[in-house]
Amino acid sequence: MNSQISRLSSKGLKEIEEEQKMWQEELTKLRKIQPSATAVQELKNEGIPTLEAQVKEETTKLEAAQEEVEEVNRHHKVHGCDS
Repeated sequence: MNSQISRLSSKGLKEIEEEQKMWQEELTKLRKIQPSATAVQELKNEGIPTLEAQVKEETTKLEAAQEEVEEVNRHHKVHGCDS
């Protein structure tokens, strides 16, 4: 009877150790993922909105410059300044 208890206890202990090892590996994987998740969140909250604002500003400047060029071209055509 005692040998059965010892065998079961050893078997149970081995299973618990294997399960602990599996969960430790899972924890290690999750810890490796965490910096990536944090980086994605920072990009969504800060990086992307900042870049979108910069793109909008540069697009506005480009549109203004294009309008200016078109105005100069119209002026040249009206006044016969084609060169």
